[in-house]
Amino acid sequence: MRKILLMSGLSKGGGAERVLSTLANNFSENGYSVVFSSFYNNGYYPLNNKVKKKVFNSSNKLLLLYDIRRYVRLNKFDVVICFMYPISYTLCIALFGMRNKPFIISSERADPSKPTHHKIEKYLRNWSYNSSNHVVFQTEQARNYFKNSLKCKTSIIENPISDNLPEPYKGIRKKNIIAIGRLTEQKNFELLIHAFFKISKEYKEYKLDIFGEGPLKSRLESLICELSLNEVVTIHDFTDDIYNILNESGMYISCSNYEGISNTMLEALALGVPSICTDCPVGGAKMNIVNEKNGLLIDVNNEIQLYNAIKKLITNKEYSKVFSDNYHMVRDRLSVKNIGGKWIDLIESFFIN
Repeated sequence: MRKILLMSGLSKGGGAERVLSTLANNFSENGYSVVFSSFYNNGYYPLNNKVKKKVFNSSNKLLLLYDIRRYVRLNKFDVVICFMYPISYTLCIALFGMRNKPFIISSERADPSKPTHHKIEKYLRNWSYNSSNHVVFQTEQARNYFKNSLKCKTSIIENPISDNLPEPYKGIRKKNIIAIGRLTEQKNFELLIHAFFKISKEYKEYKLDIFGEGPLKSRLESLICELSLNEVVTIHDFTDDIYNILNESGMYISCSNYEGISNTMLEALALGVPSICTDCPVGGAKMNIVNEKNGLLIDVNNEIQLYNAIKKLITNKEYSKVFSDNYHMVRDRLSVKNIGGKWIDLIESFFIN
């Protein structure tokens, strides 16, 4: 039985952790011994009873490196999978010079071109990726960013859609718009609120529900008050019941300035929720939305296009129905069985003589 260590991000409840949790469950069901590691005590996404949990204490960086190295050595893992570059370089530093190291798979989960790192972090990211046996990207656009700097093998594997998704809702949808994500500049909720301000003047029965937490919550709440939208726009905390709430919503919108592949976008498409998404870097929306067939693509930060797209879905119910009926375009292709199978094929490729 092969032993796999999965290493998740530094913040709980994120999209990378959701995907890793799904893969952990899938690997364990396919006969692998799986450990899911994190840097906090209480996990956000459920793991089945076969998956073991390891918590690394990240308060002291030197002790963290020692703890990781010792744990990997004692447990003799065959493969370690890291999501997000800080985890990759932390692991590679911890295992530097170690004999009989496990195979390392790193995975880039965002837009690598965005100026979110210091120079030293960029260096460590590229070094750790080249120190890995394989790097997995979500899109071709993300992989192309590293075409002149990576020497290791690479592949593209999209995100799986959770097996826990309910069947697509067949009733009359609510007159609301739903948006889900961290309340950060990246997600551009301000654009959505401004566009909805115009929509609410014409379609007073519609409401906007934003689910998320983050540093911009106060600023967004102030904008809602400033535009006198308190009665029709609500910012909710994340909830375990999000699938059922999303399933009955009138439409889903993602206004991200950049994104790896949005899990909530995939779930909305797989549930047949009429969806509008920005065609943002690194191309995840464009990979999964055939414009005007299973969703609408708009330019990044274009309020007029967003307003027109929302109005189109409100006024043309047959148009929305086409999107709902094409839910299988994403749901079948990105099933846990299919995506988990690609990861398992990658893992097993290391052991082919």
